[in-house]
Amino acid sequence: MSLATYDLMSLLATQPGQATLLTSPGVIEVYADMNTVMLTSSAPAPGDTLRFDGLVFNDHGTLRMDCARISPGVTELSQ
Repeated sequence: MSLATYDLMSLLATQPGQATLLTSPGVIEVYADMNTVMLTSSAPAPGDTLRFDGLVFNDHGTLRMDCARISPGVTELSQ
């Protein structure tokens, strides 16, 4: 999944002193299984705005998430 531009994962990916830098800080690999709670009306599809809750970890420079819940996301407001 692509992260929002304001997401903290992207901002924290370039902090000095990190042992392993993220190769693509704006992207996260999300893993869902039959234990993942789906609060959306349909399966996730490309272009959907969704909110994922779960455990995020850095796997040698790749962000991965063990997803516990998927819910509808909030779209960005234009000003």
